[in-house]
Amino acid sequence: MAEWIHRDERLPTAEDADAYGCVLVWHTFNGHMITGWHQLPSNRYFTHWMPTPCPPENAQAGWDGIKKGP
Repeated sequence: MAEWIHRDERLPTAEDADAYGCVLVWHTFNGHMITGWHQLPSNRYFTHWMPTPCPPENAQAGWDGIKKGP
């Protein structure tokens, strides 16, 4: 599991982001959030970041995996 990285230690790059360009961040007032990696330099309320975790192995993307009706 990845560890939180303080923004003063290193800012994320595109290589740190997931397929959607996002990283997990810690916001001073709102807690954990997912945002674009390029948002950290302009928002001092993002104090820490880490790469997003990989999805579960058997997870289905999109609406295909959602059960319809009772």
